Amino acid sequence: MNWLAHILTNLIIGGYLYNSKLITLTLLIFFITLSIFIDIDQLLYFLIKYRKNNLSQIIKIWKKHYKNNIPGFYIFHSPEFNLILLVIAFFNPLVALIFLSNIIHISLDIIQHVRKYKNLNWIKEWSIVYQITK
Repeated sequence: MNWLAHILTNLIIGGYLYNSKLITLTLLIFFITLSIFIDIDQLLYFLIKYRKNNLSQIIKIWKKHYKNNIPGFYIFHSPEFNLILLVIAFFNPLVALIFLSNIIHISLDIIQHVRKYKNLNWIKEWSIVYQITK
């Protein structure tokens, strides 16, 4: 999903949380920033998988994956990472906000991938367990 859609979605939901006095303005800005920060895992994936240290080459690979909806091992998108966030979120409101942002982001990504692939088979690429056992 494009960054603008992620930012706008978090802005709308964050705006609701802010208007409901559930978060402060600082946390609203943090929440909106999180909407794109989760994708840093894609950069890490491309750096490791393609062993490129040139930023322009990485951006070219990133654009190709985005355009073609190519799934990869994106650790912050993984069910295992988000399960850990969920557990910690019960004890820490800041982690709860991070978890909420991740779930929103991942939901938008899933919608985009399901439109292309018409199934959820690709989601295993995000899984830590799958990557270890394949």
